Parts: sequence; C-alpha cells; structure tokens
Amino acid sequence: MAKNLAYLRAQARTYLDEAVQADWKDTEVDRELNNGYHEVIVAVMDVYEEFYLNNASFNTIANQQEYGTANGLPGNIFKIRRLEINYNPQQVVLKQKAMPVSLDTVRTDLAGTNPEITSFRSPVYYLIGGGSTDVKLGLIPTPVQSGPDLQAGKNVKIWFVEEVADLVLSTDDVKVPYANRWAQLISRYAAAVLLSKGQQEEKVSLSYMGLFERGLLKMQQQLKSRVSDDAMSVIDTASEDVDFSSYGLL
Repeated sequence: MAKNLAYLRAQARTYLDEAVQADWKDTEVDRELNNGYHEVIVAVMDVYEEFYLNNASFNTIANQQEYGTANGLPGNIFKIRRLEINYNPQQVVLKQKAMPVSLDTVRTDLAGTNPEITSFRSPVYYLIGGGSTDVKLGLIPTPVQSGPDLQAGKNVKIWFVEEVADLVLSTDDVKVPYANRWAQLISRYAAAVLLSKGQQEEKVSLSYMGLFERGLLKMQQQLKSRVSDDAMSVIDTASEDVDFSSYGLL
C-alpha cells in the first residue's frame, strides 16, 4: 500500500480515535501532518541527506557571474553538495569541481562581469537568496565563454539537496526512506499536536510525542549505515593533490 497523504490522515485519525471529521477537521489534520512530515525530513537529512539529492545542469553565459531560475537553476535548492564547471566549453568537455565560498571572502562586487578576477587553485561558487528573492548562484572567476560544450552538453552541473514540498493531494506520496516503516511517525506527531488542542488529552499527547521522538532516533540509527559497504571511517581527501612539495613547502 502506498504511503500517501490519505494513508497518513487515516492513521492519524486512528490515533485520535476519530474515524470521521468531528473535533478535528481534515484541514487541521493535514496541516499538522505536513508539520510532522518536515520534522521527519529534517531528521533524515541530519544523517542521510543523499536521499533527497538531485542534480541539474545549465549553461554559462559569457561574462555573467550570477545565475538564477531563469538560467535553469532549480528553485527548490536547500543545499548544494557539489558543483562542476567547464570554463572552456568551446574546446573541451571536461568539467572541474568548484569549491564553496562564503560571501565574506569575496573581495569584489557580486554579479560582476570582470573575468580577470580568479581564485587560487580551483574555481569557487556562492549561493544566495531563495527567500523573498530568486535563488542566485555565483561563479568565480566569471565565465568568459558560453555553453554548451563540444558534445552539446551543458557546461555546469550541480548536485543539490532539494527542499521537499508539502503533501497537498490525497495521492501525494511520502518521500522518506523506507516509508512503509517510518511514515507512521508523521501521523503520530500530528495526533500528539492535535490532542493537545484545548488541553483535551495532554497526557496522551505527551506520550505520543515521546514515541515520535524515540522513533526518529531509531530511524536515524538505521539510516546512518544505509550506504556503508565497509567499516565506518573518515575519508580526508579524494583525488586531491597531496604533494606538498608542489607548493614549495617542503
């Protein structure tokens, strides 16, 4: 059985012991279900945000530093995990990994068109906006060539954690790992909040919320080793230049 909004609503009403609308309208139930849904999503992201990883590509425009949704940048970016760019698309197809940078470290004007400003060792990028303004991704140095590349491919690719939308339609599926097991946590959260309405069942409400919070911890514990095919360890670098003599330090 698909775990969708209709399932969550029915499960929440089971916890509320109210099969049809009476004390709690469907609009109230759905609102708290979505609140609980995003609580679960954040808990998943804490340990396994790759579940919400997506990718997108777009082309650079000569002498343009910043790119928004009108240029093909997704509008639901929550966090960028990786960016690769080909600064010479007219001659090669190989992309280079860019590094993230804080606005505080950018010593020139933003949205600039000066291709002379470069960075040490690798290109960098910054991400701003997404609240009351369009999300903008800035590239340093400013590209001097437009995409696509020689194989008609877009010359910038990003991997990003996407912001998950509310459940609106009854058929909207729950986007959490192993939904058959963990989707019920969302219904338990909603029931806990609704039972506290007007102090109707505070004791039961606290009990349900406690079960919800313990369930989150169990889910996170399971997800921590989801993509592990070896002993857990810290990986320092991958494909990095670790020959320090090349920097004149040795």
